[in-house]
Amino acid sequence: MPKPLVLLVVVGNAAWTVGSIALLLSGAVSPNIAGELMVIAQAIATGVFAELQFVGLRKSGGVATA
Repeated sequence: MPKPLVLLVVVGNAAWTVGSIALLLSGAVSPNIAGELMVIAQAIATGVFAELQFVGLRKSGGVATA
């Protein structure tokens, strides 16, 4: 897989993480406590995926193999 394509996925996951937290902090939505916990858990999981993907991309030497 080309490096720019993998980087696009990493950036997308990072944006999802930031967007999820920003949504909760913005006050645009008002989920109950279970909904807030779900959004936070999802943001954390997606952030971890983004970090792992980025580390993997850096260690791959620029070309990711399947």
